[in-house]
Amino acid sequence: MAVILLGWVVVSLACLTGAWGGGTPTGAVKETVDQVFVVLRDQALKDPGREMERRAKLEEIIGRRFDYAEMAKRTLAAQWRGLSPEQQQEFVALFQQFLANSYVGNVDGYSGEQVEYLKEREKGEFAEVQTKVVSPKVQIPLDYRLLQKNG
Repeated sequence: MAVILLGWVVVSLACLTGAWGGGTPTGAVKETVDQVFVVLRDQALKDPGREMERRAKLEEIIGRRFDYAEMAKRTLAAQWRGLSPEQQQEFVALFQQFLANSYVGNVDGYSGEQVEYLKEREKGEFAEVQTKVVSPKVQIPLDYRLLQKNG
């Protein structure tokens, strides 16, 4: 079950738009995943009294990489244009909160899974990084989709 919980965390990340800046898409994904794993492996942060601190650290790591407004816009696709600016702002805030609750709420099952980086494809400003989460019992394929920004 731990792999499934971690899988949900990584799947949540995998479906999002990210920016890889001046490096490579794989490098950007790896950097973010490694930072998340540092927090997940930190025994001190597993203390129930530090749950909010751990959550804040995870949200900060993810927030540095992801453009929630862009992701929200792409999620709604054509319906986005029909929303007022206020509705768009509200949707972005709710979308960000939903994603945070989805992945951060499910990390307690982490038990040392590893991520293998398989393949990278770039096409214009878009990239896809294929990975899989590996444990002794299960392998979960995950594709990260990124949008080049600020680079």
